[in-house]
Parts: sequence; C-alpha cells; structure tokens
Amino acid sequence: MSPKAGYPISILAILATLSTLRNVLSFSSQYVELCGVRHHVRDTGEVVPGGEGPVAVLLHGFAGNTEAWVDVAPLLAAGGCRVIAVDRVGFGRTERPRPPS
Repeated sequence: MSPKAGYPISILAILATLSTLRNVLSFSSQYVELCGVRHHVRDTGEVVPGGEGPVAVLLHGFAGNTEAWVDVAPLLAAGGCRVIAVDRVGFGRTERPRPPS
C-alpha cells in the first residue's frame, strides 16, 4: 500500500529511521549520588559540539523507568537536543531511600 497524498512518510520509513538512530546514537547509563540515594540516569551526551544545544530532561510516569524513552531519545538527539532521562526514586534502577533510624 502506497502512502496517501499528503502523507509522504510511511510508518515503515519512520521505523527504519528510528532503528538506524538507535544504533548510531548512544543513550548510555550512569549513576549519580544525590542526598544519599544512587540515581540511575541515561544520557545521549553532547549532540552539538561545545554543549551549546538545548537539553531535554525526560521524567517517566508512575511505575515507569528510563526504558520508556528509548524510542524518543534518538529522535530528540537527531534534532540537536542532548537528552537526559532519570529513573525517579524507587523506580527502575534508582535506589529507594533508607527509612530513618
């Protein structure tokens, strides 16, 4: 089935582009210690040399994690944004805080 007039991009072309972007752009994991809690963060790194481009910080919803953004991050990065996604406290790979003693 060919695309209708006014819809020049097919869903297959979008998926192929997304697959290529995922392979080219890294969305690496790292950990940051903040207020005694180890937070999991994924980052595409600087997309624009010198770090002059915009930054998109992505936060997941309830019961989510940074995996929710693996399809979105490459598209934003391809548009020139540095993408940082954070696992919220107690979700994904971010620790839960210890109860007070």
